[in-house]
Amino acid sequence: TIRNDFYDFKDMVRADKMCDAVETIFKKFKGNDNYNKAIAYLIESPDVDRNKKYNCGDAGLEILLK
Repeated sequence: TIRNDFYDFKDMVRADKMCDAVETIFKKFKGNDNYNKAIAYLIESPDVDRNKKYNCGDAGLEILLK
């Protein structure tokens, strides 16, 4: 299969690497079609543990995951 940045992003979310996933959103996806798609995926994904406290040193992440 062909891997792309969005596929890699979804892998990060499934592996509970939220800090890496959110960094990808803001550094790789900002300004392109994947940006909104990635945020929607984070919000809707059953792989995101809403009760877990993610400490990435990024206020944007805290807002996204609430």
